[in-house]
Amino acid sequence: MNKRDLPLKLVLSRTNDVKVNVRGGGEPKFFGKVTPEMQNELSGQLRHVKEYYEDVFNQNALVPVVAKITMKDKAISKSHKPNRFCKNLPIIGSNKLNEIYVKVTKDGLEKTIEEITLLPAKRFKANLTAIKEIKPVTPESKLLNQVDKIQDSIKVTNFNFKDESANELAKNYLEERLTNLDLEYKYKRYSKNVKFYDIKIKTKQDIEKISNIEVVKSIDYFHNFSSSLEKTTGMETEFKFEDIEFEDTERIIGIIDSGIEDMDLLEPFIIAREEYVPEVYQNRSHGTFVASMIQYGDYLNDDEKTRNTRFRLIDIVAIPNADKKYGQVDSIRETDLMDIIIDVMNRYSGKVKLWNLSLGSNNLCGDGISTLGSFFDDIQDEYGVQFIVAAGNINQEPLRSWPPQENIGEHDRITTPADSVRSVTVGSIAQFDSKDSIVNKNEPSPFSRRGPGANFIVKPDVVDYGGNNDNTYGFKGLGARGLNKRGQIVEGNGTSYSAPRISRKIADLKNALNEDDLLLSKALLVHSAKLNTKVINQIKDNKSVRYYGFGRPHSDPKEILQCSQNEITLIFKQSVSQGSFLEMNPFPFPDSLIKDSKYYGEVFMTLVYNPKLDSDFGQEYSRVNLNASFGRQRNKEDGTVEYSTDVPIEATWENKYEKEQVENGFKWSPVKSYYKKMSGIDVRDDWKIKIDMVQRNEEDILSQEFVLLITLRADDPSIDLYSDVVSSLRRHNYNMQDLDTRYQERIRL
Repeated sequence: MNKRDLPLKLVLSRTNDVKVNVRGGGEPKFFGKVTPEMQNELSGQLRHVKEYYEDVFNQNALVPVVAKITMKDKAISKSHKPNRFCKNLPIIGSNKLNEIYVKVTKDGLEKTIEEITLLPAKRFKANLTAIKEIKPVTPESKLLNQVDKIQDSIKVTNFNFKDESANELAKNYLEERLTNLDLEYKYKRYSKNVKFYDIKIKTKQDIEKISNIEVVKSIDYFHNFSSSLEKTTGMETEFKFEDIEFEDTERIIGIIDSGIEDMDLLEPFIIAREEYVPEVYQNRSHGTFVASMIQYGDYLNDDEKTRNTRFRLIDIVAIPNADKKYGQVDSIRETDLMDIIIDVMNRYSGKVKLWNLSLGSNNLCGDGISTLGSFFDDIQDEYGVQFIVAAGNINQEPLRSWPPQENIGEHDRITTPADSVRSVTVGSIAQFDSKDSIVNKNEPSPFSRRGPGANFIVKPDVVDYGGNNDNTYGFKGLGARGLNKRGQIVEGNGTSYSAPRISRKIADLKNALNEDDLLLSKALLVHSAKLNTKVINQIKDNKSVRYYGFGRPHSDPKEILQCSQNEITLIFKQSVSQGSFLEMNPFPFPDSLIKDSKYYGEVFMTLVYNPKLDSDFGQEYSRVNLNASFGRQRNKEDGTVEYSTDVPIEATWENKYEKEQVENGFKWSPVKSYYKKMSGIDVRDDWKIKIDMVQRNEEDILSQEFVLLITLRADDPSIDLYSDVVSSLRRHNYNMQDLDTRYQERIRL
């Protein structure tokens, strides 16, 4: 068997890799003919909008309100946005892919109606043909959840008009209306994208009155969290921890949960604790199990492991007990949870970069980003930390089988805050099975929730072992094994227990890397999942990705950070700038993978980046899309170059409409991973790697950092592919260096 002692190679950027985009411009696209009937229809719709907001305009003509433009399905891409039509009705946001919110004033409406009559420019005419309809924003569309019960207060967001003066006018108008309705309110700002009004209410009629305030964007309930009700069962298995020689590190993992019990196996590693839950409401069972999965999960669950690492822990007791059999129950409001997280970050983010949050809620994720998901993203950006979040558990029957039942619908969709884009969201797969288990080993656990996230972003990102169920919904002999508060080995089920296993893997990676780089660690984790999961051969298509993410990462960091001689992993840690793209051309393909003028072998490619995010744009929350491709090219007789994208094969989606690219081609997803097995494809003149950037409509982002990993692998373990690739790259003047890890230090010594 090949030794894994060869380092990953970091490929450095070259000046001549940067290519300038040829500016297109191009003719505007028409989606039909401009007819008098079309002009009259759209003018009439704008007049209706004017009449709808007549009371506001009469009170103060300067107060902005909002209309919703619905685009035709074939016209929802950036290039077809009606920017010219919206010259006097500025675009301020969106919700679904085919919807656009525009700032409306009386003057702007009148000018636009006049332009529809005059048809001042060709691009204006083209914009008219792309629009399906224009309507005011109705009260019903502002309710994010059905009014089935009355809480003491609700969460109300107002429109952001992208203009300081307009926002101030709208704010004053909203608060004046709330005062006139005799409603008590507080304006709260928790992060860059999370700000809202907390309004006390008494009846459903109060909600209806608020929804009729024109500058209100959305109304929702505040969601609550409590310690999981996941059951555990005892085991007969004995485990002697004293037989293991552990390596105790200084790396710290923060656990925001129900608290960790002070037992001999865990207490020595708790270096700090913050208690936000009164003692009478504490139940540390869940947090203890989570902590035991970080420290001992691989061994308790018979998982492969060669290094025995234990970490320092920060114990944040934030989630109260929900089990009436245990004691008094309580829950924590999402606003209080956000307050706690901000306080914790202010105290510890300087030295603690990894935080495990095995939280779950009943709030299904929708098309746009949730409040808590957006908050998690903002906090990770502001404090430079990485959250590891559980995908959530199905908490009502039926549990999901595999393949999934056809009629299950949205029953198993992820819940907040699992839609957080910056977080590593973790689903669960089964490690153990039996003749009467609902799913088999390595299939998605019956309780594990699935994606996608907002705008079809891949969620969960990865999976790990978290349990299984039998046909009676029991799990004896099938669950994940951890420790209870008495230090006994018990079984439990939940993504709460797969998430800490991923926290451990990221901590192991960071511990092995000599550079503390969160984006690189995330990219390596996802890439490992793709490599490792191809071994268990589970992810078949894009639909499977909604359940598996990109797979299950390897447990041993050495397997992730080193290569065998028949493979090589190259890392491109670079940035692409506005108005340009990167092209590593030519990129020499190894001769050792060519046989009888055909290419053989495997290619794995993973791209990870942190785009700008803006919650005002709903499904268009992610504001930058990077594409990476690896393919063959041929010099044609007429002097042109024919380029064939081989990885990803999903590049065929470029010929589809925007909606199809988003739903099936990973467009706008900041984590992308692809695989191709070459079984005799044609040899061409050479290969190249290309990375380009697309921004959302009217964004102005100067550059975007990214990490791209490419692994080439030969089927034959005797082939020295590693040396072949390194030599070829050097001959083509690529500058490389070994990825700096602890393993390389040991080899040098």
